[in-house]
Amino acid sequence: MRKRLFTTGKILLLLSAMFLTLPGHAEEPLTLSTGDDYPPFSDVRLPGGGIATQIVTAVMEDTGLPYRIDVLPWPRAYELALRGKYTASFAWFESQERRSKMLYSEPIATVLSKAFMAKGRAGGKTNISQLEGAVFCVPHGYTVIVPVLEMVELGLAQVSSPTDLTACLNMVKAGHVDVVVGSERVLLYLAGQMGMGRSDFDILEDVVAASPLHMLAPRDQDGSAEFIRRFNASLRKLKEAKTLDQFLN
Repeated sequence: MRKRLFTTGKILLLLSAMFLTLPGHAEEPLTLSTGDDYPPFSDVRLPGGGIATQIVTAVMEDTGLPYRIDVLPWPRAYELALRGKYTASFAWFESQERRSKMLYSEPIATVLSKAFMAKGRAGGKTNISQLEGAVFCVPHGYTVIVPVLEMVELGLAQVSSPTDLTACLNMVKAGHVDVVVGSERVLLYLAGQMGMGRSDFDILEDVVAASPLHMLAPRDQDGSAEFIRRFNASLRKLKEAKTLDQFLN
């Protein structure tokens, strides 16, 4: 019989099936780290922990491997996985720095990012390329997506990094920064939790980026390649069977 163990700081939940034969993990559950406050993809307040967590849970159940999911602050979730304290971590965007250190799974889900500005500030602009001189809000530990990073590297924009997306929305609303880029679903959900809505922002028309979310495992950790291989095999199987559509829709 399977047990579930899910942890969010002090809250634990165990998911076990048959025992794994990957090196270093015999008769122990694999440990997977993730973050919080990124609805609807990863948030302990949502059913199943959010879309990404539901998908990972379904995939891991299909692999038949024992596992445990721990919810940590995002920077710590990544750092502990990188140091080999966790088998793997999700759900992460791609970056050149991470790609050099981590093995990537196939995409778990894709985030369509848009730019949010305070009401009346967009002035008819539809694309971030028109926001020369803007200050973008990117929470600490988050990936600066490529279109924004390119503007920063060219000296066309700056980045401010508070603790989380909620702080970014408050800073945009107050005029302390110009724009926050993120999943429209995520930002509108968070705005709703703060008593705000679509009418409080100018949302630029063009999609800034379509960014896949991945499971990552350390390149230099024994068993990482085999874990990613098995994870991908089950992920493809469930996608082909349309099993995961229930979470994405």
